[in-house]
Amino acid sequence: MTSLDYQPPPLPPTMRPAVPVTAIIAWVIVGFLAVIIPILNHVGQRYDPESAAPQPGRVDVAFQMSGQYILGAARNLPDSKEELIKTLESQAQTPSQKEAAHILRRAATELPATTQPATQPTTQPTFFDSGDNLDLAAHPWFAALRSPGPERDAALKKADRMFVIVLVLTFAGLLILAIGVALGVTAIILLATRWLQPQYGRPQGPVGVYIEAFALYLVLFLGGSIAVSLLLPDVPMVAKVLPLGVLVLFAAAWPLIRGVTWQTYSRNVGLHAGKGVFTEIGTGIVGYLACLPLLGISLLFVMLLQKFAQQQTSHPIVNEIGQGNPLGLLILAAVFAPIAEEVMFRGLLHTHLRRRLGIFLSALISGLIFAAIHPQGWIAIPTLLTIACILSLLREWRGSLIAPTTAHAMNNGVVVTMLIIVSRL
Repeated sequence: MTSLDYQPPPLPPTMRPAVPVTAIIAWVIVGFLAVIIPILNHVGQRYDPESAAPQPGRVDVAFQMSGQYILGAARNLPDSKEELIKTLESQAQTPSQKEAAHILRRAATELPATTQPATQPTTQPTFFDSGDNLDLAAHPWFAALRSPGPERDAALKKADRMFVIVLVLTFAGLLILAIGVALGVTAIILLATRWLQPQYGRPQGPVGVYIEAFALYLVLFLGGSIAVSLLLPDVPMVAKVLPLGVLVLFAAAWPLIRGVTWQTYSRNVGLHAGKGVFTEIGTGIVGYLACLPLLGISLLFVMLLQKFAQQQTSHPIVNEIGQGNPLGLLILAAVFAPIAEEVMFRGLLHTHLRRRLGIFLSALISGLIFAAIHPQGWIAIPTLLTIACILSLLREWRGSLIAPTTAHAMNNGVVVTMLIIVSRL
């Protein structure tokens, strides 16, 4: 037997590198929160529908916008009227929402397909029964439908405008989706011919400290959010969340506190300029557009789930639209959330996972945790998981966090901007 044939015996268990106890504890915390949070959200929404309703005195923006679109579509597409109305009725959970859906059904059934001239508002019938269950503060648009006069005319015009806006946005979305398909096919060809090379490098040094930091983030941020909501229930979402940035910053700095050098930390987590800030921003935009077909497929799947489960999904920020400062909401959605979540998920968590796992398994695990802790509920998990995996692939492609953060900001910013514009028309 030559020396080349010799294989050293495996190390005994006592001599193998041990997983740090702190990392094991951190994973227990992360796993527990990733399981319990969606369960609590689902149970709360199913058995206590009022918990998903907006705060007293605030407009139920999500339900109102659904009603406006459905009435506008019913007036312009009479053949689809019944199916559209049933969609809104399936969304109604609280007594006030059910009363609002009843009002919309009567409006779609008894009012003409076009708005009456302003000189003849009194010829329109008064069709509501009692309206005792309608929360006027939460559903002012539905309340305006109940009686003849200029208010009803204005409400009908808003429904028609909403229908047109949705059509325009749909066509614009299809155009952007076509661009995304072209970019996606191009990306596949470039990957197959090895013109595109991933810039991500395997983490250096111990990685247990990164999962510690991620677990610390979940505990501090979620605990801080609950505490602020209990102590200051009437404070707008922006005022509740933005101050929690101090907790996020502390969690992000945990590896440095534990002794990791800035050079190693910035390389591992992706806090560097990559090939240049503007280059990374550009690749983030292009990469997001190229992955839009995947996002579109996930949205179709979520729509099927909503129809099957007779349940709708939305982010709580929707009911903040029109209630306060739109600039603050835009900063929260398109600046604070992308930076904080990319550092935590595609930075700390991804770094820990990639030490032992491959690209796709790391993206899947971090994506499932990302989707689970969001408040949209289990129905939205396919779309949230798809977004998270797209961002992880961008991190792998570029190495730096700038590209996934740009894509994340683009996704959130476009959605919130459209909601703000539509709610104020």
